[in-house]
Amino acid sequence: MDGHRNGMKGGGRGEMVMRSAHVSVDLAADLTTPLLPPPPSSDPTALAPHHGAPGGPPPSPPPPAPGGPPLLPAAGTGDPASAPPPPPPPPPEWGKTAAAFVYAVSALVATSVAIAVVHERVPDMEVSPPLPDVFFDRISRVEWAFSVCEINGVILVSMWFTQWACLTHRSIIGRRYFFIIGTLYLYRCITMYITTLPVPGSHFHCSPKVLGDVELQMRRVMKLIAGGGLSLTGSHTLCGDYLYSGHTVVLTLTCLFAQEYSPRRWFWYRVLCFLLAVSGVAAILAAHDHYSIDVLAAYYVTTRLHYTYHGMATTADLKSRESGNWFRKLWWFRIFLLLEGNVPTSVPLRFSLPMLSAGRDERYSRVEMA
Repeated sequence: MDGHRNGMKGGGRGEMVMRSAHVSVDLAADLTTPLLPPPPSSDPTALAPHHGAPGGPPPSPPPPAPGGPPLLPAAGTGDPASAPPPPPPPPPEWGKTAAAFVYAVSALVATSVAIAVVHERVPDMEVSPPLPDVFFDRISRVEWAFSVCEINGVILVSMWFTQWACLTHRSIIGRRYFFIIGTLYLYRCITMYITTLPVPGSHFHCSPKVLGDVELQMRRVMKLIAGGGLSLTGSHTLCGDYLYSGHTVVLTLTCLFAQEYSPRRWFWYRVLCFLLAVSGVAAILAAHDHYSIDVLAAYYVTTRLHYTYHGMATTADLKSRESGNWFRKLWWFRIFLLLEGNVPTSVPLRFSLPMLSAGRDERYSRVEMA
């Protein structure tokens, strides 16, 4: 009896343990069940749960809602249609380039006329000797130095125009060069006319004055234009065109453009352009053919105009007519807008000949691409 009673006690205890376990499982299930159903989604493009077979293809997205934006492919899918289209190339507008070229030629002709006029006003060396110059006082004159300057200029200009002819966007870059050099020579007409300096040295052999003989003066102008204003060609026999130096303008501006529109990997080409320009300017001073102030003023005016123009051309805010843009007060601002109005702030540097890496983009040294 005692054994039977003990067996019943053991069986009852086991049954109670089993019931407690079932109750614990039911309570855990109730705790994991949300008390409220999830709110309905307001997104019309929300996808319903996929009940397909495991490992099957994902469901296709629903069509876009009427009037809504089209659905874009997911990022990283590599769909070429999702890539933004490349920007259109800037228009060449050769008519504007031709106008800038005519402007530059007109400025050079005006300079030649101004030289012929100023020549008649240059004081004689007996009356007005050369002005004192610190550089002349310390460096003796080198007779052949000015020929070196002009040879350097011819080489540098030839290199630049060869480079320019190979640029794909030569129209845009060409009108920038023509406008800047034309403006510099117009400034030169004014400065050398309003202040006529005496000749820098007794080595000058100026042509006799022919004041009142308009026909002979025009012949001198034509001779000066035909010879490019170079002493090497024997065309420059007139005096008075000192403030400021036209040779320094050409050397400095051509070097800036050759470096600005050449790839950075053309290191030795850029160094060669720099050496030609620097040695050419030094040769002007060594020849005593210009006062030091002539060279310094030419360098300053050339670099300021070059950097100002390119800074405006590469900055969208500086092309604006808004009152906050102080550059709009420049006298040539409207001309600038005419030349650069349809040109983006970043012009790709490309070459159109296969031998010069056609189709390869390079960054400008200062005119950076976007």
